[in-house]
Amino acid sequence: MHDTDYDRAAEQSARILASARFVAMLTGAGVSAESGVPTFRDAQTGLWARFDPLQLATPTAFANHPKLVWDWYAWRRELVAKVEPNPAHGALVDIERRVPDCLLITQNVDGLHRRAGHEPRRQEGEVADPAELGLHLLAGAELAAVADNDQLILF
Repeated sequence: MHDTDYDRAAEQSARILASARFVAMLTGAGVSAESGVPTFRDAQTGLWARFDPLQLATPTAFANHPKLVWDWYAWRRELVAKVEPNPAHGALVDIERRVPDCLLITQNVDGLHRRAGHEPRRQEGEVADPAELGLHLLAGAELAAVADNDQLILF
């Protein structure tokens, strides 16, 4: 995209956002990839292109090779701890501050949205620390999500 195309798109987006009553922003792994967090599914650089998910991300894998699984997740936590939010994270926070009724929906558990200044609301589904959730999943516990009075409850 050329600078003039970008400027035109940015101006149009600003006008739309300025008149919006509600904005929902959806993000996934791509928003954190720019910060250096590898995605899982990218065909060339994704983690599952280099590692077998069945050996690292299942209760059976943990039961068979707990040290390997713990070490892999420890490596991921260390990697995420070293990176910083990128301009996309900051732009989303800026939108959130300008639009009173704004909802950020993400599957990311890297914490970069929060570190950029995002303040999650409980109904956004961030109800458990990712490490705690990982422990439950690795232990083989079944989790289900139920909406109850606009709150996400895991059990």
